[in-house]
Amino acid sequence: MVGLLSVLVQLGNPLQSSSIFCQYSHMSLFTVLSRLTSHWAGLSGNFQGILWLSLGAFLYAIVDVFVKTTGGGFDPLQISLFRYSIGFIILIPSFVKLGCKGLKTDYFKLHIFRMSLAFTAQLGVFYTVIYMPLADATAFMFSKPLFTTVVAVFMLSEVVNGRRWLATLVGFGGVLLMVRPGSESMDPFALIAVGSAVTFAVANVLI
Repeated sequence: MVGLLSVLVQLGNPLQSSSIFCQYSHMSLFTVLSRLTSHWAGLSGNFQGILWLSLGAFLYAIVDVFVKTTGGGFDPLQISLFRYSIGFIILIPSFVKLGCKGLKTDYFKLHIFRMSLAFTAQLGVFYTVIYMPLADATAFMFSKPLFTTVVAVFMLSEVVNGRRWLATLVGFGGVLLMVRPGSESMDPFALIAVGSAVTFAVANVLI
């Protein structure tokens, strides 16, 4: 399944599309999956990360649409609890397979702290998605990588070059334009959106 993403990238080239379909049309399902996995393994780690991030952003967009749709009938806290409960149920088979030994960790308190941050940030996201225009709420969430860069510097001592710092500063300028601090038209939910982005950034770095 994941290897399919690499093939889709290649399908963007019309000269390769027909050869790829011909290549896979006469193979068994097992062979196809093996070839796709091989294609995926041949991609660089950064490119795999970009594809996973793109897939995650797409799925998050679908979730936001559902949250916006159901927000009129449910409180954001209810939606958050439901979201994490469903996630827990889906992961139960993995927990059972790992067993107590596989789930044992020396960083239990840190995991609880990170989980609390993620839940708080997700709750803030749901509030902004429900009570702000969806486009604005999504734009604020795109500021999360900016905060992640800054948090990683302080928490992980990562080295950031000048071009990335410049891009980060430009991004923060865009965030200020959206928030409009001090303006009478400033939306208080914009502050919740920014706070959620910061909290998510810290939670991601803790991973």
